[in-house]
Amino acid sequence: MDEIIKEFKSESHELVQHMLAILEEAEEDFTKVQSLDTYGQLVDRIMGGAKTIAISDPQLTTMEAIGKYSELCKAIGYKGSQITDNEQLYNVTVGVLLDGTEVLDEMINSLRGGSEKSVDDFMTGHFLERLTWLANQFGDEYRASVDIEKKDTNQTMIGSQSEVDALIAHFSGK
Repeated sequence: MDEIIKEFKSESHELVQHMLAILEEAEEDFTKVQSLDTYGQLVDRIMGGAKTIAISDPQLTTMEAIGKYSELCKAIGYKGSQITDNEQLYNVTVGVLLDGTEVLDEMINSLRGGSEKSVDDFMTGHFLERLTWLANQFGDEYRASVDIEKKDTNQTMIGSQSEVDALIAHFSGK
């Protein structure tokens, strides 16, 4: 399992660096709004890896937390990529994702063979308040996941705001 965690950390660190570069380029540049979709795709890879590893070893509670936290970042990234007429909301979204990605990097870097940290070790009440406020700015018309059309029914799968609220509640202990 140690080798799997080492590989996860290495790949995730590269993804985080790419995500930070996207966000830094997008900061204060509303023309880069679509880049938040790419951010969402990258953080989705971290989420998938973390959740898969957490399933194989339920004692890796930090890995489970990384999976859930990545899911929240992904949802906010995808929702942010759909902002069309609110540059202020876009700027706040990018700022929160910058902070959130740094927290995610800290969570990933904390992974060590047997030493597990609590989500509380990474999350401050102030940051959770910002996440909650931001998540509430997006209505259900904003998708929280990849826009995938089903071939047979031609319907779009859409993540709901209630899913985002449930993720935030997980971290706030509510």
